[in-house]
Amino acid sequence: MAEQWWFWTILGVVVVGAAVGVTLGVVLSGGQQAPLPGDEGVVVETLRAAEVRF
Repeated sequence: MAEQWWFWTILGVVVVGAAVGVTLGVVLSGGQQAPLPGDEGVVVETLRAAEVRF
């Protein structure tokens, strides 16, 4: 199957489509995730504290 031209064509289309989808998703969202409901910044503060230690 890997020797068939159509296999590599389909695989290429899937890879390019995934890359375009991820890129558009990141660009259109502004690259920032909205805070989780009820999180109140605890995760961000925990990560900042871990960053200081290392």
